[in-house]
Amino acid sequence: MCHLLSLTRPLARAAPSRIACFSPVKSVPVLHAKSREDLLKNTYTLEIGFLVMVIAVSLIGFSSLALGGQPMLDAYHVLHIITSLAWLLLLLTQIIFIRQHRFRLHRTIGTSIFAAGPVLVASLTLMTVHSAAKDAVMGRADDFMVQNVTFAVEVALLVLLASS
Repeated sequence: MCHLLSLTRPLARAAPSRIACFSPVKSVPVLHAKSREDLLKNTYTLEIGFLVMVIAVSLIGFSSLALGGQPMLDAYHVLHIITSLAWLLLLLTQIIFIRQHRFRLHRTIGTSIFAAGPVLVASLTLMTVHSAAKDAVMGRADDFMVQNVTFAVEVALLVLLASS
């Protein structure tokens, strides 16, 4: 059940068995928990499982570059693989630290976004430019140019959003 609480409404109106949390700026809907411990019981199993699946699918996808019939791995691909996997492992590490209630380490890893985020965006941009240049030399249009540029811009905006 959700209540709208505000600074103008007295706390006595809230249910006595629930913790009343509200924003000092404006009224917001709040889900109630009986205790602070209830809020910390989330084990993040679903998030960890999802992230492990994303890492596994990424490794399978990247392995086709190296193990395919004609390996197409070059320095741009290696940089892209390393930065993408580093980013995903960084996220996994943060979730594990939250699960273990090691919030200081979680925040420390979180500040690395200021270095890892721009490196990830740069590797995506380099990969996009390299792909387009390679096709341009062959006289072909890069079929993935719009998709790659859009994805690089989207990741850049997400990194910017996460760092603010």
